[in-house]
Amino acid sequence: MLPPVLSPSPRLALATLAVLLLAHCANPRSTGSGDAGCSDCDASRPDAFRRAHLSLGGGPCTPEMDCSGSDELLSDGTYRVDRFGDPGGGVREVMLPAAELDTAKELLTRPSLLEVLRRGQAACPPVTDSSVVLTVELTERTYSSQVAGCDEPSVRDALLLFQRLRDTYAP
Repeated sequence: MLPPVLSPSPRLALATLAVLLLAHCANPRSTGSGDAGCSDCDASRPDAFRRAHLSLGGGPCTPEMDCSGSDELLSDGTYRVDRFGDPGGGVREVMLPAAELDTAKELLTRPSLLEVLRRGQAACPPVTDSSVVLTVELTERTYSSQVAGCDEPSVRDALLLFQRLRDTYAP
C-alpha cells in the first residue's frame, strides 16, 4: 500500500483515464465524426484496410456499348479492373508493388474520405446519367457512397488514385 500522500484519489484516476480516452479518440487517424464513439477511433488506420471497390456507370447505353466498369483493390495488393467503355475487354488482374499498395491504403483510409462515405448514398449532389460508387471496407466497418458530383478533395484524390492505378497497371 502506498503512503497517503502518494495514493491517487479515485477522482484523479478517473480524470486521468478520461483525458487518455479523449486523447485516443481525438487521434488524427480517427474518422473525426465524434458520433460513432471510440469503437470507431481506429477504423481509419491503413492496417484496418480490407478492400476498396469503385463502380462506374453511365448512360444512356445501347446493348453494344460497355457503359459500366469497376476497380477493386484488396489488402494483399490484388488489383482488378473492368475498364469502362471496353466491351469484351474482360477483367484485368495484377498485384500492386508494396509501396503502391501502402500509398493507396493511406489515401483510402483518410478520415476526410471516410467521413464523406459515412454520409451514405446521398453524400454528394446528384448527377444524371452517371454513377460512381466508392466502397471502402475496413476491419470493423464498411463505408460506401455515390460520389459522382463530389467536389471534396479526399474524393477527388481517391478517384485520381484509381485512374492512375488503372492507367499504370491495367492499361
